[in-house]
Amino acid sequence: MPYYLITGNTELIESSASEDDSVLRQLLIGLKERSKYLIPDYLFFDGDPNDLVVRVDRALEVKDGFQDHAVLPCDHVSYFRNKQVMGKLEEYV
Repeated sequence: MPYYLITGNTELIESSASEDDSVLRQLLIGLKERSKYLIPDYLFFDGDPNDLVVRVDRALEVKDGFQDHAVLPCDHVSYFRNKQVMGKLEEYV
């Protein structure tokens, strides 16, 4: 049976701020959106890419290999609400 792996990486999540927004507004939006990732990133993962629960490099060490894998902009609690993840799942199925 083929095995597929989808791993989230919070570092890849883009800000919803627009380039047309002022620098201050971009900063505030970025802080609001990234603040939930900052503490876990440095407290538990030493700044290594992660999905809030699992480091990306550790997820890719799954034994027995896998048919294909994708690292997508998502956190661990949002996999099934993330459009890119759902698109990749549909592609795999």
